[in-house]
Amino acid sequence: MRVVKLAAILLACVLLQAGSVPRPASPLVVPIPGGTVLDLSKYRGKAVALEFISTGCEHCQRSSVMFQKLMKEYGPRGFQPLAVAINEKSAQLVPGFLKTFGITFPVAASDLQPYYAFLQIPTTQLPQVPQIVFIDRQGVVRMEHMGEMEEVYVRQQIESMLATGPAAPPAARK
Repeated sequence: MRVVKLAAILLACVLLQAGSVPRPASPLVVPIPGGTVLDLSKYRGKAVALEFISTGCEHCQRSSVMFQKLMKEYGPRGFQPLAVAINEKSAQLVPGFLKTFGITFPVAASDLQPYYAFLQIPTTQLPQVPQIVFIDRQGVVRMEHMGEMEEVYVRQQIESMLATGPAAPPAARK
């Protein structure tokens, strides 16, 4: 019983240290193997699912395959999955990951700094993947989820974000 209480206290401490939701999405610009960059600001107006992954993680692989499938279904309505691989040698491993799992959405490769900065968590915390962040069309983080998600809940989140309508044109934004 003590172990369960201690685990609950530790989890509460971690959750209190994480960024609050909803909040404006932090800037994120990370390299994509092959010479381009993933710039989150370019996806404003789309409902985004951003995954922080490790290319060798089975949960991450299944999650990315699910997002690939959902992109085909929801992409025409404005849904865009993105991923950032944060494991060692990710720049070398991402191309094989894309090919093996049939991923066509942008997958960047980075060290851990963008993971910590974007999620607003201390660098002393061990990285946990997949970390899934849902960002609405206005660029607001609506939900963060650590670990694999069941497709039914992912669909609910996508539907909710798509229902908010597109972002306002640049002239109307403040």
